Amino acid sequence: MDIERYDPWEDFSRLRQRINELFSGFFERMPHAPRDVAFAPAVDVYQSDGHLVLRIDLPGIIEDDVDIEATETVVTIRGERDRPADAAPGGYYRKEWAYGFFERKIDLPVRVNPRRLRAQYTDGVLTIRLETA
Repeated sequence: MDIERYDPWEDFSRLRQRINELFSGFFERMPHAPRDVAFAPAVDVYQSDGHLVLRIDLPGIIEDDVDIEATETVVTIRGERDRPADAAPGGYYRKEWAYGFFERKIDLPVRVNPRRLRAQYTDGVLTIRLETA
């Protein structure tokens, strides 16, 4: 009788291959937002001195490429982050940043006065202050 050495990593390798086959093309077939949202920036929402404050993490995005819309109950932030001009498509060794169109609709926990919106963009962070109603 021959003894065969068991390699648990081989099982993991086969499992990974099957998962990759299962999801191959899955995300391309998913329904997308109208403009194919590429990523969703991180958002903090908190209250301070009678205002609702939203802080949105937007590194590498030009201020003029950001749109803000507000109602009494929802704030929508849209924009786009372009790839660096000198980055060749196949030249990356590591690529963790997402590029392209983004949109965040934030349901507000309290009513606000959308006409009293103040926005400030500093060091890649968009801060929106809304007076609570």
